[in-house]
Amino acid sequence: MAETPKIVLDLAGADLGEEELLHGVKLALSAGNGGFRMVFASNHQERTRELVDTIIGKPPDHTPFEILNAQHRIPDKITSPVHVFKDFPNSTINIGLREIKGLPNGAFISTGNTGLVMTGALFTLKRAKGISRPPIASPLPTLGRTCFFLDAGSNVDCRPAHLHQFAKIGSVYAQRVWERKSPTIGLLSNGEEEYKGNSLVKETHALLASDPDLNYVGFREGNTVFDGDLDILICDGFIGNIILKFAEGLAMALGGFLKQEIKKRPLAGMAAKLFMGAAFKALRRRMDYSEYGGAPLLGVNGNTVICHGRSDRNAIKNAIREALMLAKKECWVRIEEAFASKTNRPTVQLEA
Repeated sequence: MAETPKIVLDLAGADLGEEELLHGVKLALSAGNGGFRMVFASNHQERTRELVDTIIGKPPDHTPFEILNAQHRIPDKITSPVHVFKDFPNSTINIGLREIKGLPNGAFISTGNTGLVMTGALFTLKRAKGISRPPIASPLPTLGRTCFFLDAGSNVDCRPAHLHQFAKIGSVYAQRVWERKSPTIGLLSNGEEEYKGNSLVKETHALLASDPDLNYVGFREGNTVFDGDLDILICDGFIGNIILKFAEGLAMALGGFLKQEIKKRPLAGMAAKLFMGAAFKALRRRMDYSEYGGAPLLGVNGNTVICHGRSDRNAIKNAIREALMLAKKECWVRIEEAFASKTNRPTVQLEA
């Protein structure tokens, strides 16, 4: 009989405060996600216990919530994630990651500084065998199915072999967690023709096209990203983070543009609200990052979900849903197995 999944939530570092995160946990517990063990990493254990009792109450399965006491508080000003990891070993991020180390069905969630979470995961959980650069897989809403692009900001300087690994990692993730059969993979470029692209894109294209284990469909331009026919989009973390921030900004700007136009035409705005209010609400929800919760850091020996610092209760509810999917499917173990097998071993030997 499989053990109950363990979900560890970092309660420090959220812009909206600890209470908002706990309200998100309450929503997750009432959403019918199935049984799981909830653990909190906190800087003030007693206050957190009081808040848990007040906001959540008793857990549905009567298993007591566990609260880990983090003795070190992360400073507001961060000059180096590595120095913070070493100087504050008992921060909420570090003790939370240690709690899931080696657990196939465990997962850690944090709204803290992305660089600190990544650094902590690399030092505490370690990279999976055969993986050089663990990427962040961020969901992207499209006209069709949700596309996941790797890397969304973990690695800004990449070589072709790194992007090749991202494609392999993303393929396992899409198959195992999202049950996408033979996921389609595209490579972001400035044109669909093979003579276009920089040296990184051209060399990566050659690696992806020659890999029989990948369903690679070729180059994709920026104006086709939202078409909805891709499962995975590959790019380096520098470009990926720009895409992520641009998409978030565009979603907010579209709402702002709409409000501006309605103010200019009050009668048309009233008619639109009357006849298309439901459609506008559905569109806003579809483009809301909180509906996706967070993005997994893949390729480390532990399931890790990175969330926005401004995550609200809805985002935390959905981050827990994502974490449970990773834990129940033992995602990090499946990725490591794929890279350990002969047929999926990286074609290029990378640095340690």
